[in-house]
Amino acid sequence: YMRGRLTLDKVNSAINEMAVYAEANMQLVAAPRKK
Repeated sequence: YMRGRLTLDKVNSAINEMAVYAEANMQLVAAPRKK
């Protein structure tokens, strides 16, 4: 149980990091277009 839980947490944190990274990239790309 704990092992599966640990893997789930790792996957969740990885997805979360990717989402934050993607959002930051989107803002970086969108910022020049606004100007």
